[in-house]
Amino acid sequence: MLHRLRKFIQESYEAQLDGGVGPVRTLHSVVEYQSPEDYPGKLVFRLHAATATSEGVLVKPLELLIVLPLEETLVDRAYDVMSQRGMVRTERSPSDDPVISGTWLL
Repeated sequence: MLHRLRKFIQESYEAQLDGGVGPVRTLHSVVEYQSPEDYPGKLVFRLHAATATSEGVLVKPLELLIVLPLEETLVDRAYDVMSQRGMVRTERSPSDDPVISGTWLL
């Protein structure tokens, strides 16, 4: 399951590098949910892309969804995968859905 996360991170870096010189127009993030309604008792990582458009910022979830049991060792491994690849975790905002526990930025 974590190999899919590694592949997504690598492809996101490559896509940003292929864009050439200039500002990055798409920000990829991984939103972390603890026990959401559709996956109770699970840790879920949903991947999103925020793209700058002429109308503003368009945020859309990507098809990749990673669901893990809430076991400490798997959660630690997922955190290791993301932090080793340079992702930074931010804590949830008070205005976020209560099941969101944080967001990883790439």
